[in-house]
Amino acid sequence: MISPEDVRLYRITDSIDEAINEVLNFYRVYHSSRFVRNRLVFRLRERLTEERLDQINHQFQELLVDGKFEQTGPLDVEHDEVELLELPRLSFHFDRSKLGMLRMLIDFVNG
Repeated sequence: MISPEDVRLYRITDSIDEAINEVLNFYRVYHSSRFVRNRLVFRLRERLTEERLDQINHQFQELLVDGKFEQTGPLDVEHDEVELLELPRLSFHFDRSKLGMLRMLIDFVNG
């Protein structure tokens, strides 16, 4: 089954410029992600404001198994990626059935 949010996982366009903008905007603030134990960790190009973090905790609660979204530094097991250690993190216990909504979160983070 797919959820209504799953159509947010992709974009369809016949415009080269729109395709380029989609890729560039996808990585504007969001850099990459990694699962660390039971948490999904977004590596970001810049730290989120407290206001933005509050908005995420309010608007994207459905993505959480429990807890809340937290800004962190690198987690202990991430020291194998030295080139990414300086990036700020957004860490949370992700409900893996909500992939479409995850893309909505990335879009929101990218503002």
